[in-house]
This record gives sequence, C-alpha cells and structure tokens, in this order.
Amino acid sequence: MKFCLFDASNLVHRAKHVVGKPKGPTYSNQEEQTYSSNERLGMVLHVVFNSLKKAYEKFGANHAVVCFDRKSWRREITETYKANRREVVRTPTEQADHEAIIKTIDTLRDFFRDYTNVTVLEAHYAEADDFIARWVQLHEDEAFGHVIVSADTDFKQLVRPGVDLFSPIASTLYTIDGVFYQDGKKPKKDEVLVEKYGESWKIKTDKQGEALRFDPKWELFEKCIRGDTSDNIPAAWPGVRTKAMEKAFYGDAMEWNNFINSTWGGEENPMSVRELYEMNKLLIDLTMQPDAVKELIDEAIAEALEKPHKPLVGAYFTKFCAQHGLMNLLGRSDSIARILNTSYNQ
Repeated sequence: MKFCLFDASNLVHRAKHVVGKPKGPTYSNQEEQTYSSNERLGMVLHVVFNSLKKAYEKFGANHAVVCFDRKSWRREITETYKANRREVVRTPTEQADHEAIIKTIDTLRDFFRDYTNVTVLEAHYAEADDFIARWVQLHEDEAFGHVIVSADTDFKQLVRPGVDLFSPIASTLYTIDGVFYQDGKKPKKDEVLVEKYGESWKIKTDKQGEALRFDPKWELFEKCIRGDTSDNIPAAWPGVRTKAMEKAFYGDAMEWNNFINSTWGGEENPMSVRELYEMNKLLIDLTMQPDAVKELIDEAIAEALEKPHKPLVGAYFTKFCAQHGLMNLLGRSDSIARILNTSYNQ
C-alpha cells in the first residue's frame, strides 16, 4: 500500500506563494478586507487540491494522509523555538493575509476530518513533522510505501527504503538511491535518465558532474551542527567548515571525539559543541520526541484510523467547491473525490 503524506501547513503556504501576494498596502474598510480574504482563501484552496491530486496520481498512491501543526512540545524545551515567527511585525494587509492563511488551514482540516476518508492527524504539542515521522515508523513493513510531499528539508532525514521525499517547488525526488529532478527541459546528449514511478527523471549532480551523494544520516548531522534559522535554532558550531564536519562524521572514533568535544567562543565564554549539538538534535531529530509525546501521537493516529467510513464524499466535495467558489475544480471533482473517498483500510 502506498501512502502520500502531506504536510498541510507547507502545502498551504506553498499555494499562497503560487497565488501571489495580496494587492494594496491597506484595506479601506472591513467589507473590502473580508472579501479579499475570502477570495484569497478560495484561490489557495484551488491550488491545494490540484497539488494534492497531482502528487497522489504522480506517485500512484492508495491513500492520503494529511498532517497539521499544533502548539509544539519543543517550546517546552526552549522558548526561543520558532520565536522569530511570533515576533514578526505585519502591515494591515499582511495581517489580513496571515489570518486568511490560518483560516484556510482550519477550513481544510475540518473538511478533511469531517467529510472525507483522508487520514487527518493533529494533536496538541505535536507538529506535522512529528506525525509524518511517527507514521513511517509505525508502517515499516515492506508492504507499505511512503512519499512525503513537502519542501521542508527536515524530512530528508526520514528517507530510507520505502520512504521517499518529494519537494514540489523544485520538482525534486529524494530517495535512498540518489536525488532526481524534473525540469521540463529536453535532456542533453550526455544526460542519463532514470525511471521512477513510471516517469523519467534527471539525476542531480554535484559541481564535478558526479551523481549527488545523498545520505539521510549526514543531512541530520549537518542540520544539527548548522542549526535552522527558519525555526530559530542556532548553530552548534558557527562557521565550521564542511570538510571538518565530514572528517568527523565519516571518520573514526577519534575524529568524532575531537570534533564533538570542541569548544568555541573564547576563554571568557566557551561554548560546548557537544551540548549545543545534543540540544539541536533533540529539536531537529524526528525520532527524538519524548515518550509522552510519542504516546499522544500514537493515540491520535489510532483514533484517526478507527473513524468509520464516510459516505457521500463526492457530494460533500461538490458542496465545498460551490461554497468556496472553486468552480474550476467542479469539472474534475470526480477524480479528486476518488482520492478523498479512499479509506486507510479500503
């Protein structure tokens, strides 16, 4: 059975950029603001459903799993986690747009959960990343296959046999066999194509023209050392050279110990690479959730999989399209409804 795993927040924010920024520096009145927000919500929803359909069919999925963010347990570990996002100062137009995006995510969650047979995963103190990571851990049998659909680089660490990552923005596929992409251009004479999921893909290469080496464990290590500015996670060793990291990661125990036990910052304020690395690993490694959080996630997954099969999904989707002005989707509502109607056990 092949699952397509969607990070709902990433999916909506990507759709937002496809739609483009809202026009006008400010809204002149509440009526205009409401209209603009509702219109934008409809455009984003249109892109979301088309993206879901395209990825689902592209990878021959049998069931869709859509994961949503809630307040993260990581903020209990450090208050600075994603604090940069909470401190953003927005203009009235930007604030209205932000609220429209939040409304879009809530609208999608309620519709998927209440009127479709898509598996919807969310819980307090858990992020979509946690659910996706836990889902693949609970479905490791060879009978299952997974394609994670997200541009979030955190998911690179999850790639292994039976788990691929597709970044829709760059149309790039990360697999245990390498990195592949599609750019719509005619291949060069010396360019080798490979077949994945019944389609032709180009091989991602490095500066020397060699096939790009992709190691999920290295991706995790590098991110734990480099930090993640988007999540306000500082570097464990600012400015350290990649060669030094590779020497430690791929070398022997002595190389590793010399690297990880280093300090930086000078004698007055020495910073331990090991301590910072371990903190970052706790925040970034998607297998490091506390046991209590894993239990909460497992309960939410079990509850979602036990929900009864919803009838009349096609009718509900047609009504949803009409309600949000998704007239262009009505012409292909049957193909989307088939995706929304497929249960986990079907």
